[in-house]
Amino acid sequence: MRRMIGGYALALVLVGAVTVVVAAIRQTADVGNVSMVYLLAVIGSAIAFGRGPAIAAAIASFLAFNFFFVQPHYTFRVGDDDEWVALALLLMTGLITAQLAAMLRERVTQAERREKEAVVLNDVVRLMTDPDVERAFTAVAHRLCSELHLSAALIVFGTQSSAQTQAAAGDDQSLRLARDSLDLPGMILGSGQQATAASTATPGRWIRVVAPRKARSQPQPGSERVSSVPIGSEGERLGSLILVRDAAAPPFSRVDDRLLSAVASQLGLAVQRLELQREANEAEALRRTDELRAALLNSGAAACCPARPARQSGLL
Repeated sequence: MRRMIGGYALALVLVGAVTVVVAAIRQTADVGNVSMVYLLAVIGSAIAFGRGPAIAAAIASFLAFNFFFVQPHYTFRVGDDDEWVALALLLMTGLITAQLAAMLRERVTQAERREKEAVVLNDVVRLMTDPDVERAFTAVAHRLCSELHLSAALIVFGTQSSAQTQAAAGDDQSLRLARDSLDLPGMILGSGQQATAASTATPGRWIRVVAPRKARSQPQPGSERVSSVPIGSEGERLGSLILVRDAAAPPFSRVDDRLLSAVASQLGLAVQRLELQREANEAEALRRTDELRAALLNSGAAACCPARPARQSGLL
């Protein structure tokens, strides 16, 4: 809310600064379309603060030019009907410019976020190829902390009663807060829609967790910053990714939600791959044990029952 109010306030400050510039221009030269200078404030507001402040700057420019530079001065009345056309053009041009500049800003922001998402996912996939699983999980936790402005990231596997920490990154106080919130985090990210041949995957919504009435107590300071992302594979819950946001960090965006869902899926696939590798190693050990047992049985049977010499047939 403070950031939004600050954007509107700074947009109005830009309009005031442009008004001073327009007044200086009118004192030195007779420029007919000097009102177009107000578009600088509109474009600057759209690029810096977004669509809402840009529209506010366009409306404020219309009012400021009418109040200070259209006769009669220092009033919102218009003495000449032709001035209405100029004012209307100024307002329409400002609104259209605000929309276009805001759309351009949003496109650039989306492109930067998608590039960031692709880079982080590529790095996570590369990190998960490390033969040392614990080192790979720890590297992923540190990378999430740096990219998402987290105070701590905790990767745990197992149920709530037997959860085991596989990786941890962050300061001690935030890690303690994450461990204390394993059973009851503040928010849990839903599974969302799975990808199909005709549609892309979408992240789920954040679900606020409320403790049962009997288990409610005084909430721990900072518990509202704790979020949990389930780690699963093939519909089976394997663990959780516990995140603690910085106190000054903004909430997770939809791009962050999609990134966290993808990282959780990669962690689940890694655990499944390790489980399959363990089963394959056990099967190979059993196969070799059976071969060794069969070889021992064959050698024992040969030692206990040596081959008898063949009888020679003939007449006595």
